Amino acid sequence: MDGKEEFLMMQENEQQVGASVPEQPVEQAEEQAREPKKNRSSFFAGLATGLAVATVLCVAVFLIWFRITSRDATTYASTDGADAGEDIINPEAIEKLRLLNETIDVYYYKDDEVDLQTRRDGMYEGLIASLGDPYADYYTVEDRNAQREQMSGVYYGIGAYVTMHQEL
Repeated sequence: MDGKEEFLMMQENEQQVGASVPEQPVEQAEEQAREPKKNRSSFFAGLATGLAVATVLCVAVFLIWFRITSRDATTYASTDGADAGEDIINPEAIEKLRLLNETIDVYYYKDDEVDLQTRRDGMYEGLIASLGDPYADYYTVEDRNAQREQMSGVYYGIGAYVTMHQEL
């Protein structure tokens, strides 16, 4: 076979291959041309929907977290649920404290021996004691510093620094 015969055979093969493929109608060709645009618009619609759902979920999680963390300790202090949501410091409680303080000032015979700060600290201790938790305690600043000194083995206040020797 020479080059001319090969060329003719290739042309015949091309014609046979081209003849075996039916031509598509014009409408189908136009529809296939629009398909990438349709896919592109559905992609953006899906992306927008996904972003909207993610935003709603983030807002919901934030609101739940905010509601849980914004509750103050007095909300949890109620044991019977009768006064749930009420604040422990309200006008009625303030009036009662004022009356108790006046009664102590007028009728307590050792009133001059107990200063106001001691009364306040007693009030705070009573509030914590009302929880009924053996592990909950109220410490004044002085009490807390004394406790730290006792536990650390380091003492301050006179200009000396004392520690325990590690080898003993």
